[in-house]
Amino acid sequence: MALAKEGASVAVNYNRSKKEAEEVAKLVGREGVEALAVQGDVAASTEVGEMVKTVVKKLGRVDVLVNNAGIIHNGTFMELPDQKFQEMMDVNVNGVVNCTRAVAGDMMKRRSGRIVNISSVAALGTSIVGSAHYSMTKTVIVNLTKKLALELGQYGIAVNCVAPGFIRTELNSAGKTKAQFEKVVGEYSRRSILGRVGDPEEIASVVAFLASDASSFMTGQTITVDGGRTDIISYSM
Repeated sequence: MALAKEGASVAVNYNRSKKEAEEVAKLVGREGVEALAVQGDVAASTEVGEMVKTVVKKLGRVDVLVNNAGIIHNGTFMELPDQKFQEMMDVNVNGVVNCTRAVAGDMMKRRSGRIVNISSVAALGTSIVGSAHYSMTKTVIVNLTKKLALELGQYGIAVNCVAPGFIRTELNSAGKTKAQFEKVVGEYSRRSILGRVGDPEEIASVVAFLASDASSFMTGQTITVDGGRTDIISYSM
């Protein structure tokens, strides 16, 4: 929605949530731009390739890629099943690799483009027991952002990253009653300097900034949007 309000046509990728993606595409279309809901498992390179072909055919070239697909499985380092860890690697890491490879080639030819990756404050050392594996996948994205910026900058492509804190999303509320979720919100609010959790719009505005000309001299950066988390594990320099 934030990108559409800036005049961008938007392709909404989904894997299984077709109905929800189509609803988002309709809302995007009301902003007076073209919108498309397109299926594709970002963890599967062949599906990503077909997805990008569909997008290019119906909407034109891809100027901005937002790598925001992500899943989380909680569990201690010693107990989380290998399958759960692999699922997070497939979506959170390989998904970024597959989507970037699928669009970067054309961006390189045109010598322009913006890639915005979504990581997490978990990558920066938040002290949450049971998130080691998830944090590993998101730490990869922070480092990958820098490496991609280094490789693609010569082609006029800027690559940046956003590291959100706790945001009111369906991912965070899944499996919880309203009361349970509000309890979690209260816990994370106490870990924030601003005393609250974030809303999706507060992440979207930063993504839109990184996709715009306003950030034209920025690349390889990770912007933390977390209300000032106080539970970052300290380290020595």
